[in-house]
Amino acid sequence: MGSEWEKLLLSEVANSINTGLDAIRRAPIIEGPSEIRCLRIQDISQSKPFEQWGYTETKPQDYQKYQLKRDDIIMARTCSTGINYLVKQDMDAVFNNGLARIRLDTNRIYPEFAYYVFQSADFASFIDGISGGTSVQLNMKVGDLARYPVMLPSLKEQKNIAQILGALDNKIALNRQINTTLESMAQALFKSWFVDFDPVIDNALAAGNEIPDELAARAARREALRQQTSKTTNKTTGATGAVSVEQALPETGLSDQRLPPEIQQLFPDRFVLTEEMGWVPEGWEVDQLSSYINVKHGFAFKGEYFSDKETSDVLLTPGNIAIGGGYKGDKLKFYEGPIDSEYILQEGDLILTMTDLSKQADTLGYPALVPFDEEKRYLHNQRLGKVELKKEVFGFGWLYYFFCSQAYRDEILSGMSGTTVKHTSPKKIMANKIVTPEKALLQNFEKTVSALLRKKSLLLQENKTLSNLRDSLLPKLLSGQITIPDAEQQLAEVL
Repeated sequence: MGSEWEKLLLSEVANSINTGLDAIRRAPIIEGPSEIRCLRIQDISQSKPFEQWGYTETKPQDYQKYQLKRDDIIMARTCSTGINYLVKQDMDAVFNNGLARIRLDTNRIYPEFAYYVFQSADFASFIDGISGGTSVQLNMKVGDLARYPVMLPSLKEQKNIAQILGALDNKIALNRQINTTLESMAQALFKSWFVDFDPVIDNALAAGNEIPDELAARAARREALRQQTSKTTNKTTGATGAVSVEQALPETGLSDQRLPPEIQQLFPDRFVLTEEMGWVPEGWEVDQLSSYINVKHGFAFKGEYFSDKETSDVLLTPGNIAIGGGYKGDKLKFYEGPIDSEYILQEGDLILTMTDLSKQADTLGYPALVPFDEEKRYLHNQRLGKVELKKEVFGFGWLYYFFCSQAYRDEILSGMSGTTVKHTSPKKIMANKIVTPEKALLQNFEKTVSALLRKKSLLLQENKTLSNLRDSLLPKLLSGQITIPDAEQQLAEVL
């Protein structure tokens, strides 16, 4: 660390550190909608976007005093003490009293630099030391927080450090956004083909076959879109309007483009009425999931072998499955003990959440595919179900998106048990009714979504590399152990 670095207390570089509004009387969460939102600890801990923050109502004077302004750093002072959020622009939002706002003197400390200081292991250790209360309800005093010692290089060097670390975080965020888009596209394709039966409706309209009353409104919209697209396409290019499967992915829920003929012809052109599921495409079979899969419970790994230190064995939990489906690797539980090989998961295994602690059972029943990792083994614990195929009819791609579907989700919620801890079971999952298309169509869908899932997997792997580099550079940059040019060179190798 250079001699030009200065050691100051947080109180010396902050204009103010204050707690937020009373969460019950002055900033209650309301049903909404409202023009104002309220930032809470859970919004930070769960990385919720602004659109998912709760609505609130406050007095004008409270809003003026507690509005989130650019460069504010908001930090949890209870429960998950120390986790924090950097406000990057003025927001129509306030913060409640579970949080503290640090408003910095920007002539002395660069806010993005301070944010990365607050992500360091040194800061986490300091927070542990000043947090009191119980293990369930930790809390810290802002007066104690103000005594944190900060090592400050020049403002120019602070900005350089923040830009290097920020470039890595920005790339990670971009990859996550791309993955979200890929996931939305694939889920929309599944819904279009196997829930709304759009290609079957298109074929029925083209053949002049009867459309069931239940599907008439959607058929009318699709016919209008088809005619509009046909006119526009023929005017501009003279083409028929058929595109690739990827181009026709129905991101809006109502694709206005027809599939290539070789794909379109895989769908029937009429519907039949079934007792179990109403109108379904002709020739598609109605059955229970239990005819095709088994859902296996995991193992009750002993808590005495859980490790606070990183190990090569990762015990997957419901916390590793995202709301809506998908793998989350931001919080891992490490294990160091005996392992039965039967409960070692493999890349691409399909797992389901069997329990959920949230009030709304946010992740109950949702799926994830086990990621590729050369350095880790993933373990199957008792709170997750593993999907095993009985018949080679469905691939894991089709099943994954079925488990993401709203109809399946509704069945899980209606059949769950428990109050504090919500439960589902293999029997309840396998009792779900499904409509089985022709094999060639399933294979085509599997091929399409497998390519999307592969892209997602590669981006997850890239994010792991980027995160590891960021976590390696952060303490070195904050302590002056690595120069800016050396850090920039490492950055250039991965971006």
